[in-house]
Amino acid sequence: MTQQAEDEAKGRILLEYEEAKQALARRREIARQWGSALEKIGQKLARRPTEVFFLGESVPEKLDRDPHFEAFDLRYLDAEGLKALRSEITELEERFAKLEKRKREIGFGE
Repeated sequence: MTQQAEDEAKGRILLEYEEAKQALARRREIARQWGSALEKIGQKLARRPTEVFFLGESVPEKLDRDPHFEAFDLRYLDAEGLKALRSEITELEERFAKLEKRKREIGFGE
């Protein structure tokens, strides 16, 4: 392999590594937001289940005026979506680990 071809191959590995790193960070942030939303829904269900409303639902006027009231997004109760997100993160973590290993093998540690 010529030096130019080797440099290009290393560049592709580094680019793939950065892309995987960013994609994994985005998915983990989505998971964090999802977890936070589920935690809020769970806390509200445990304390005041009659005050759990979702976006688009009619809300009693008393709650609607409350500045602390929050209607929840139904997408956070989507078990299939959660399983898909988990699978995406698992795949990205595996891809990232392989790219991290390849990156070290070509002399770029981190």
